[in-house]
Amino acid sequence: MPRSLVLIIQPLDNDLQPVGKAFKAVTRDVSATGLGFLHETPFPTNFIRIGATEQSMAQSLARVCYNKTFYGDEIVYLIGVEFIEV
Repeated sequence: MPRSLVLIIQPLDNDLQPVGKAFKAVTRDVSATGLGFLHETPFPTNFIRIGATEQSMAQSLARVCYNKTFYGDEIVYLIGVEFIEV
């Protein structure tokens, strides 16, 4: 059965330095090579650091691959990322 995870997302600049504040996101899709999460705006950076809310899970570096818009009652964006360091 699929399960969503709550993650901490830290946007990074092209030098992999933090940009702005980290925020919580809920996964929509998860695979061995990446994941997707919903966000309220198009994602502003090319890289992110992903951490779990539990201390036991390590952080991963990921590259933002796409911003796809979903329309409904609101506009939200599916942000797809590919793991580049786990």
